Amino acid sequence: MIYYTVSFSLDAVGGHQAATVEKIEALRRLDHDVQVFSPKKSSGPLSALFLLWVEICVFLCAVKSNKKDIFIFRGWVGFLALMVLRVKGGMVAREVHSDLVEESEHISDGVRRLLLTVIGYYTVLLDLLCGYLIFNHPCMQSHFKKKYKGRAEGDWYYNGVSPSKFNSPLGPHPEEIFSLQPYLVFVGNVSKWHGLDKAIDCFLGSSTLREKYSLVVIGPLSDPSGFERYHGCPEVLFLGRRSNREVQHWIRESEACLLPVNPVRVSPGSPLKLYEYLAHGKPVFTQENVIGYSDVVTKFGAGVCVDFFEVDATASRLESYLLGLPVENKSVVDTVKNEITWDVVMEKWLAGIVRYYQ
Repeated sequence: MIYYTVSFSLDAVGGHQAATVEKIEALRRLDHDVQVFSPKKSSGPLSALFLLWVEICVFLCAVKSNKKDIFIFRGWVGFLALMVLRVKGGMVAREVHSDLVEESEHISDGVRRLLLTVIGYYTVLLDLLCGYLIFNHPCMQSHFKKKYKGRAEGDWYYNGVSPSKFNSPLGPHPEEIFSLQPYLVFVGNVSKWHGLDKAIDCFLGSSTLREKYSLVVIGPLSDPSGFERYHGCPEVLFLGRRSNREVQHWIRESEACLLPVNPVRVSPGSPLKLYEYLAHGKPVFTQENVIGYSDVVTKFGAGVCVDFFEVDATASRLESYLLGLPVENKSVVDTVKNEITWDVVMEKWLAGIVRYYQ
């Protein structure tokens, strides 16, 4: 039995929720029994009660578990179960996607910064109580080993993509697509560290690109004021949050996909959007010399690595690359399908956990 526990609701809309659901589905496709613990979607005092209920449920499972069972945790949950499993010697792993203490330093709101710092230190405590850590980026693993004096045992694995994203029927197209084609697209939440403003500047820096393409941004803006200067640009459209089905449509019908990043964090992460771009065979424009971004695009021959901070040079490179571009790169799709689906990634996770505890 695999017990998969997270501190957030899987009913909510967001990248980490969708990815967690896809990981669980992959484990079940691999013929594993998976029991999932996740708090219900709520706010205020109810959210704390739901999280406490999850804590108690997974604790009881830990008490009755045997040594063949595997426990996987993500977020600020699992303290009681971890204590039991340390005594019993069970197989337990925690996902590490960020250092919340470090990330709190980028928040200006004093109350939010304090809250995130407290949660961050508690999360680190849970990480250090765990035997095996699953990092989503080599830089995050290196950061933990250095900061916590080598007490971060585990391995790193990039994210994956659901097999359902490969050429699956998507249903009716969103009506706006046909009026905006041809277009370049960026999908996902937009935070300061994504560096999307630099990519937009490069796009607007080319009169050729502006005449031929639109640039479509799909996803909520964490700081809308940072993009107000683009509101007078008819070529740049901010469409806000859309359903996952619509997002797949927007990717599939695009000419190319944007993957900028402003590497201000200790780890830029492993972007889920990159693997969705690849699953649709779309060329990707990403920031050069950033692990988890440029190395993946280069490995699969799936686009071009540029410096979005050099507007003129990058605008020229984007122009050149887009000329004569195929609609879909089938060789990329076939390679990605064999190498980076969640099924493949989760097999690696389980092999790493079992190897660590043997």
